[in-house]
Amino acid sequence: MSSRLAVVQVADINPSQQGPAFTSSSPSDFTKYRGDLYFKAYEPEHGSELYKVTQEGTVTRITDFFPGEGLSSTVGLAEYRGNLYFAARQFEFGGPDLYKLAPDGSVTQVGDISVSDLQNVAEYRGELYFSGNDFETGTELHKVTKNGTIAQVADINQGSGSSFLEEFTQYRGELYFTALDEAHGRELYKVTKNGTVTLAADIEPGSGDSSPTGFTEYRNELYFMASGENGRELYKVTKSGAVVQAADINPEGGSSYPSDFIEYRGNLYFSAEEPAHGNELYKLAKNGAVTLVDDINPGSEAASPRELTEFRGELYFTAVDPTHGRELYKLGKDGTVDLVADIAPGSEGSFPFIGTEYRGELYFTANEPTHGSELYKVTRDGAVVQVADIEPGAGGSSPTGFTEYSGDLYFSAFTEEQGTELYKVTPDCGVTCHSDWLLG
Repeated sequence: MSSRLAVVQVADINPSQQGPAFTSSSPSDFTKYRGDLYFKAYEPEHGSELYKVTQEGTVTRITDFFPGEGLSSTVGLAEYRGNLYFAARQFEFGGPDLYKLAPDGSVTQVGDISVSDLQNVAEYRGELYFSGNDFETGTELHKVTKNGTIAQVADINQGSGSSFLEEFTQYRGELYFTALDEAHGRELYKVTKNGTVTLAADIEPGSGDSSPTGFTEYRNELYFMASGENGRELYKVTKSGAVVQAADINPEGGSSYPSDFIEYRGNLYFSAEEPAHGNELYKLAKNGAVTLVDDINPGSEAASPRELTEFRGELYFTAVDPTHGRELYKLGKDGTVDLVADIAPGSEGSFPFIGTEYRGELYFTANEPTHGSELYKVTRDGAVVQVADIEPGAGGSSPTGFTEYSGDLYFSAFTEEQGTELYKVTPDCGVTCHSDWLLG
């Protein structure tokens, strides 16, 4: 057995020979449950169904809602009180409806409610909160109670209209989220400890939307972006529950659009813009001061830092400059910003998408003319290397959905021959290694 890291295909779930547009199983929504890795995948006979990978590495299909018809669609996965909840529908009959997988392997429908997004859920005070449509009051706030029944928590947008809840975030024992109603537009709401739902703040008074987003707790306060009288700026919920503007980064009447918040070395880092520097990297210090960290794309042009990720004590992110295009950067412990690698030399850029840390290395995808979009990593010593060329040539395999499970790193990737299927990086694959994929 080799201990060298290798990339292997786990399964060809959709082995159809009808060409790449029809051969993809497109695995996604990876979720660990009771020692196995669950996900949804598609093949023509059964449609989009629930699958799992066991610790032994075998892949099996769990559900077949409409046998032989190939018309089902599985949406989202969420574990709650020992069961795995998900939504499934038959294309001809609306939905999707809410189901649960019990520890004994049985699958049952939960209530009579349509659930469109089980990625946007929150377990709060022992109950599972989600956005659901009961066909009478529109899409509103519901919960799965401790006894497994469905209950509506609030009809925020009164009548048959929908409030379309988003971004559940727990802060100081309360559950914050955004919701829409006719009187206030999209604003900030919360579920209090006693279970009541209240409007936390009407940041943009009247029916206009403040559209809060990006909730991140820093020094016991909850920061986010919202639209108010000074445009789209930095706001916070204080310890007392008050909602206030934290900074006016672009004070000339425009918006700074703060986003991509992350706490790093005692400060809150994010991207924001103002006319002199464009969209660049900023930080909020412990004393509440907001400062520009670096003007990566000099002058008024935007560097647009994205995907801020801490790795081995440094802050990695992607950004744009006129010489390199969008590439991988880092903020070092000494406060300096450096280009990590020019993966696609020239001004076009490799457009990295940061994935996850695995075995002490940072995995991501990047695109360059010779190999297309493929799998890369930052090693422990800071070097950037291509891990594999899964789809040889300039087409690229576009890896996505990185999830560590049972010592391996699972993801989906594309080949012209087999479409988008399930792969993994493994430290010990023996004779199953596809050695022609490995680089270096």
